[in-house]
Amino acid sequence: HASFRSNALHPCCNFATAEAFAVALRAQLTQPASEKVHLLILGCEVSLWVAEAFTADLQSVFPALRMRCCSANKLLGTLGQHSPMPPLGFPLDDGDLASRLVGCVALLVSHSGGTFATLGCAQ
Repeated sequence: HASFRSNALHPCCNFATAEAFAVALRAQLTQPASEKVHLLILGCEVSLWVAEAFTADLQSVFPALRMRCCSANKLLGTLGQHSPMPPLGFPLDDGDLASRLVGCVALLVSHSGGTFATLGCAQ
């Protein structure tokens, strides 16, 4: 971390975002043990594939980190913006999901920044 910081003589948005992400995850890991999700990673289509690969890599490096990666469309369907519709038969089909996501860090992956479901989850 120190060498990363020393190379960033001119802080940029990427550095500030990465640092805030690391601080938020560190704070999650210092919370008392529970079933709550530390990190929720969402995406759509190709961005979901990238998110799934990132989740697998991150899980192998930080095995104590409880994370879920799922489709932004499925999360919107499950928790609903206006009328929830549970995705029966999918791993996301969990009656207790909303309570386990309270306070988690969310990473929304989008190659364009304009995917409707990902933007909907951001709101």
